[in-house]
Amino acid sequence: MIWKQGEPGYIGGVSGNPFIVKNHFELKNGQRVLFEGNVLENSWGGFTQTGFSILLTPRNQQTQMGTNVCPICQVTDVTIRYNTISHVGSGFQIGTGLSGNGTNGAPALAGARYSIHDITVDDINATQYTGGGTLVHVGNSWKANVLNSVTINHITGITDPNGHILSLGNSTTNPSMWGFNFTNNIVLSGRYPVWSSTGGSTDCALSDVPIISLAKCFSTYSFSDNAIMASPAAFPASKWPPQNYFPIDPGAVEFVDYNQGNGGDYHLLASSPYENKGTDGKDLGADIDALMNAVAGVR
Repeated sequence: MIWKQGEPGYIGGVSGNPFIVKNHFELKNGQRVLFEGNVLENSWGGFTQTGFSILLTPRNQQTQMGTNVCPICQVTDVTIRYNTISHVGSGFQIGTGLSGNGTNGAPALAGARYSIHDITVDDINATQYTGGGTLVHVGNSWKANVLNSVTINHITGITDPNGHILSLGNSTTNPSMWGFNFTNNIVLSGRYPVWSSTGGSTDCALSDVPIISLAKCFSTYSFSDNAIMASPAAFPASKWPPQNYFPIDPGAVEFVDYNQGNGGDYHLLASSPYENKGTDGKDLGADIDALMNAVAGVR
């Protein structure tokens, strides 16, 4: 923590600038990857970073001479499960971006088939950790072989109260992303729950209305059986896809110990209305027992 400006004992680089904390785990080229049983803490923004913990972003690396050198790079068939993420500017960034400065580079080969489940993400704080306050960013910049087949299932995510569950981005001049599944999760809504990541006039999420943005960004998707905590009055159930739950606040979920969304015990009490409510008969949110077993002894 002495690398973070404002912390006791702060030490910067020779230039006086802080050291870059560049995420926890990132894939720009990888196939058939399993990432599990990890405790991930403290990722904050600075320079070009924005405090994301995990990035799945296939890249066709570009040299200083402008040459695209990895058209076969891909990030495919990735499973991320039984990990804890805490004290970050944002949670996941999942996207197919262009190399270079994002405008003159070429696409990589593929970004597809991601399974993310049984994760807790808490203490997302945009101000404290210099980030966007987003639980999951999903975006595409490619005109062919667009991002597809992303499943986020049984996660417990406590986003920034002024942030987002989802930040979505893709130009309507590109094909739509497809195969997005967001199910059986317990998430804090944030003030702007499903939001455009670019705000551009051609962005698929320009409406900033969950049910409209999801339909415009994904040609096929499932968004159901989630407990969306504290959805603002501006986003009632009618502005969400059907078959979701809307507890008025985290207390209505009945966690064992919410602890203000920072280091809580996210088991559900036996009296919780979301016990055994998953499409698979399990509790909504992460399987906390399996998760704790996976990270036992990691610290």
